[in-house]
Amino acid sequence: MFIVGIGSLATEKTQDDGIVEFDSIIFDNSAAVADNEIMSFSLYPNPAKETLFINSSHTVSSIVIFDITGKQVLQLAELTNNQVNISNLNPGVYMVKVGDNHNNYTTQKLVISK
Repeated sequence: MFIVGIGSLATEKTQDDGIVEFDSIIFDNSAAVADNEIMSFSLYPNPAKETLFINSSHTVSSIVIFDITGKQVLQLAELTNNQVNISNLNPGVYMVKVGDNHNNYTTQKLVISK
């Protein structure tokens, strides 16, 4: 059961305290834009040492890696052979933000160990 305050759509039973109870609610997302799909990708190996592989459900158009403080440490405009050279990064925890050509982005944690 979902309880909301009285409004113009209050068609169900009303309690004495001014609360309307609904047995079901339907959400219509027909206005959603198809291009705003959730982008998914996988990183491996994780932990990584020198080379990071990225597989994605979309065409990758940008890769940005941030250290744990939020500082950008690597940025690439394209992915070659699904590989990213991370040999110049120090061991630690990083965040990898991957974007596609529809401006969809997603982020995952990466651990680098040497």
